[in-house]
Amino acid sequence: MGAEEEEEIKEYGVGTGLLESGAKERATFTLDDDDEEVGGGGRARGQKLPPSSSAAPGIPYAHVTFVEIAKQFAVLGWTAFGGPAAHIATFERVFVSSKSWLSSQVFTEFLALGQCVSGPTSTQMAFAIGVVKKGTMGGLLSGSMFLHPGFILMSILGAATGGALGRPSALVRALVAGFTAVAIALVAGAAAGLGKKVCQDKVTTCILTVSAAVCLYSKAAFVMPLLMLVGGAVTLVAYRKKDFAAEDRAEGGDIKSLGLTTRQGGILLAVWVSLLSILLIVVAATKGHLWGPLSWFSTFYTAGSLIFGGGQVLLPLLLDQMTSEGTCGDPTQCPALMTEDQFYAGLAAAQSMPGPLFNFSAYLGAVIAHNAGYWSFFGTLVCWVGLFAPGIMLIFGVLPFWGTFRRFPLYKRALPGINSAAVGLIFTAVFRMTFQAHEQSPFPKASTSIGVLSFTAVQHLGVPAPVAVIAGGCLGMLVHAARLH
Repeated sequence: MGAEEEEEIKEYGVGTGLLESGAKERATFTLDDDDEEVGGGGRARGQKLPPSSSAAPGIPYAHVTFVEIAKQFAVLGWTAFGGPAAHIATFERVFVSSKSWLSSQVFTEFLALGQCVSGPTSTQMAFAIGVVKKGTMGGLLSGSMFLHPGFILMSILGAATGGALGRPSALVRALVAGFTAVAIALVAGAAAGLGKKVCQDKVTTCILTVSAAVCLYSKAAFVMPLLMLVGGAVTLVAYRKKDFAAEDRAEGGDIKSLGLTTRQGGILLAVWVSLLSILLIVVAATKGHLWGPLSWFSTFYTAGSLIFGGGQVLLPLLLDQMTSEGTCGDPTQCPALMTEDQFYAGLAAAQSMPGPLFNFSAYLGAVIAHNAGYWSFFGTLVCWVGLFAPGIMLIFGVLPFWGTFRRFPLYKRALPGINSAAVGLIFTAVFRMTFQAHEQSPFPKASTSIGVLSFTAVQHLGVPAPVAVIAGGCLGMLVHAARLH
């Protein structure tokens, strides 16, 4: 082995290359013909893929198989309660801190990317994680594993009840209160962990703090993208003399693929825009007099394309669309798709289910189809696909371009500010979820206590998050049984 090769191994760490006991001649990575260049869009051979600096020296990012992706996201799909902020917190704990699938930098870039495009952020991050580990098929696998539990449960609920679902019992509300308390603890832990990683100096600390404060004050959809833009501009100026050569040499080991090429990504984005435009034109031309299923798909696809901020922003729009009469101008021709009682009963059930709140669309589709005389599961598919399709198309289409522009010097200088502003949203979520839980929990003080216990158990005692979630639900029911209200 030559001196240059020995020096290269020392620089990147022994664990970086494919150094088996019988084949230690090379410490560089060679891409196969079928592997995509990490920069996106092209293919290359002999490209080095050193690990990210956030990994421990000499320890590469985990090699991930399709089986491992399916296993991890199936577990998350059944145990990820508490909404998008809690999902993101769980992703960070599993894939960054525990499994070493991603660096904290790439993870926060995914968070920022999800905030800049419409659709459910945590769902888009689930797809993106699979894409960068095993390509397009890996992304489809990770996303489907994360989505399917909530989809199945809400579909069955909508079809079985036919919209006759009642208000949840006190015991169910206690169970949900326990889940929520643990979810807040998980979000708080993720906020603290990500905050330490992105706040490297006073500039990024101030950006995070201002971002959190502004988001607490305003829930407007444009606020978060605007804050990330401002944060990026601040570090673009503040870091104009900073040398990013060390970061350039250290990054990339956690990104194995970008899925599509830039050309394929552009085509997918064009399809998304074209379909949205066609639906808007058809609705305007027919004044809302569309064939039932096409009208449902148009409503949900448009909402999924234009809504930023996730399920909580989506709910007021869906409530108006689902329960208003005469959306085409004539109440006799366009009756309400469902009653407000049916809507709120399904919403209460959706909030107690694992996975993204967008799975609420499966219940809505089943009830709409039942009320209109169609097969319930047909309505479920129409509405569920309509709502999720835009966000999924966007993340698959944008990732190849992200892989290209993240190499630009201007982006590297702006990135610390963008990431700090994005993590500020996680801090905001801690406060909002706490306030909401205090208002809605049947036992506010006990919920706070469950949250404190859960935080210590997960962050300091190493209790797995799924175990903590189950324990929190059990404690909630125990508090209800003991009448500690």
